[in-house]
Amino acid sequence: MDLLSEQELLLRIAEGDEHAFRELYFRYDTMLFTFLLKLTRSDIIAEELLQETFLQLWLHRDSLADINYPRAYIHRIAANLSHRWLKQHLLHRKVLAERELQQDLVINDIEDSLAWKDISILIVRIIEKMPEQRRKIYQLHRDSGLSSGEIATIMGVSSSTVRNTIVVAVRNIREQLLEAGYTLLLISFFIR
Repeated sequence: MDLLSEQELLLRIAEGDEHAFRELYFRYDTMLFTFLLKLTRSDIIAEELLQETFLQLWLHRDSLADINYPRAYIHRIAANLSHRWLKQHLLHRKVLAERELQQDLVINDIEDSLAWKDISILIVRIIEKMPEQRRKIYQLHRDSGLSSGEIATIMGVSSSTVRNTIVVAVRNIREQLLEAGYTLLLISFFIR
């Protein structure tokens, strides 16, 4: 086959000429592959999009006789396909990132729940081992939310004794939690 113009190749392809189609493919494959590779950064995807570009050209060959600028037409097909791929690729990455975040949150929630439960159990055990008066004062403060004055009246001690006892109880809990390997940040949520 003599060297035909791109316009003549399109006319022949429109008539179903496979040789003309092959000729057009070999004229554009390297240029289009390079273009698609820059957009996708993947040899495999660029090759797939190149094949899809020429498949679309062949499938719509009946409209090729009306094309005045073959190079621009073919390039536009490739660009449209690559933009569609990029859009789908970004959407896919976004969905995967959201799923990963949700899984991390579930895992973190489970880990946090277990940590909270472990700390709560340990605090209950620490409080149970306190001397009776310290335990009662701490529980009245923590669980009942009573003031130092109210606790002093109930327990028959001074307000300063109540405040000092609460400080000692909190320090004791904090020290034992630190010894158990918990961080001050977690501990601060549990004791006050």
